Amino acid sequence: MSHTASNLWHLLRTGWQGGPPSDAPPDAAPDAPAQPDTDTEDAPVPIWHVCFVTGAGAGLVGMGLGIAMGLAKDFALTPVHAHINLLGWVCLMLYGLYYRAAPRPAGRLAWTQVSMAVVGFVAMTGGLWLLLTDRVPGIAQPVVIVGSLMTIGSMALFLAVVLRDALRPRRADTAR
Repeated sequence: MSHTASNLWHLLRTGWQGGPPSDAPPDAAPDAPAQPDTDTEDAPVPIWHVCFVTGAGAGLVGMGLGIAMGLAKDFALTPVHAHINLLGWVCLMLYGLYYRAAPRPAGRLAWTQVSMAVVGFVAMTGGLWLLLTDRVPGIAQPVVIVGSLMTIGSMALFLAVVLRDALRPRRADTAR
């Protein structure tokens, strides 16, 4: 395995917290126990990494679209730019921050919430772009509607996760 691939495997395996990788093979036992993660044991990547990577990518796309609109002096896609930045950059980064600091591991409800947020974000902003540029007129509006419903459903699930965490008593071994 190449050095770069070994480093990437180490980062994914340790949740980016385990220090520098050793020269040991990826399935060798670690020298020291890994720090506890705020995610489920079977998840290949922590939920907050999904939020951070998707959110940062959305921020980059949103900023790029804003710059392109400014250079072209054509602001017809301002609603797309705003939704990319708010739903993608802001919401996903806030979800990631919450899940990174959450007092207990992310379960199925959290993964469902983040999945709905990402798919809803892509559908809503992509559909809005299709709608505003008059591409695929018969499909654009339903895509925006489905994306919007997924996005609001995702926020409702996030509220459920937050309330569940607030109302459920902490166990002594999971308290920080």
